[in-house]
Amino acid sequence: MKNLNLNRDNLIQSIQQYYSLNGKEATISDFLHKGGTRQRVDIVTEDGSVYIDFHFNKNGSTTIDISGGGHHKIKEEISRYIIEDPSCAIGDVHSKSKCFVAPNIELDDFRGIVELLKESTYYQSESHSEDIRGNHELHKMRGSYMEEITAHYYYTTKKVMIQGRPLMLFSEAVSYITELLELNEIPSVFNNYYNVEIKKENIEQVYVGWFPNSHDKHSPKLKKVLHQAIYNLQLEGDMFDYTYLAFPALRALEGHLKTIMTNHRIILENNRFSMYTKVPSTGKYILEANFITTFNSQAKVQYVERAYNFYNSNRHSLFHWGDPSHPVDLTQIIENIGDVKGIIKSTFQIIDEYYTI
Repeated sequence: MKNLNLNRDNLIQSIQQYYSLNGKEATISDFLHKGGTRQRVDIVTEDGSVYIDFHFNKNGSTTIDISGGGHHKIKEEISRYIIEDPSCAIGDVHSKSKCFVAPNIELDDFRGIVELLKESTYYQSESHSEDIRGNHELHKMRGSYMEEITAHYYYTTKKVMIQGRPLMLFSEAVSYITELLELNEIPSVFNNYYNVEIKKENIEQVYVGWFPNSHDKHSPKLKKVLHQAIYNLQLEGDMFDYTYLAFPALRALEGHLKTIMTNHRIILENNRFSMYTKVPSTGKYILEANFITTFNSQAKVQYVERAYNFYNSNRHSLFHWGDPSHPVDLTQIIENIGDVKGIIKSTFQIIDEYYTI
């Protein structure tokens, strides 16, 4: 099983989940470097010992090697579970490269996106290079798995093209570009990207339907991200990475919460939600006492706490931005496209609810 697009941070967790779902206890090692690109995971159960080798390839892909050490059947079952696990699969798990094209992007905005990507969690430090050519410029950089993405800008047509493996840095680039598109451009751009046909009139009707109390109150930037999320809600089939489909909705909720804090004169230190504190006994986040007085109602306090807890818990389970040593939580596993659509719909309801308080 070669050259797969997998989230390496979640591989060991996925193996643990495989055994848990099958009612077996297993002791699973961390990755053991065996030379070259090979990383080994040792698994010990009451039935004996087995290992699986992974190759962390230089192009960002991952190969699952089950050829050595016998136990072929169980290793094949584990491998298939990993590939089908949405917390591991990124994009089309077998895709080598994708191309995303967007029109009418200003050069300064494009260069701003490049700078944002260089600050991303998924960016490989000091990997950026720039090449100015006759009618366009291109920027190359590597993601956290050493995969290369290339961002092109064409001066005459003002078109942007993003090429690369559809891993997290690629997905983040697509999200930033979407925020710059006109609303009537989003359907055609994503119809081309996904090779489907969804009418823009349908997207607008669904948008008004999901946000009856707030569709005329969203900022242009928030509205664009929500349109992408609504577009993802219309997609069907198991060829897409379910995690990626939820990305715009959760990004919209993050922006919504930041706007609320800004409107209540609460400063986000380092652009983070530092106004919340975690209650050890419940694992939930609450506003720190000195921020509560900035809200004029207890209902709003309860709302921003509930909304942030939803955002934080889903962000952690889908994108693994939390503590990687956290114990396996089987309730957070996303198993099908219906579950992800449920998260998107819940996010929409949370955003619209604020305008009824």
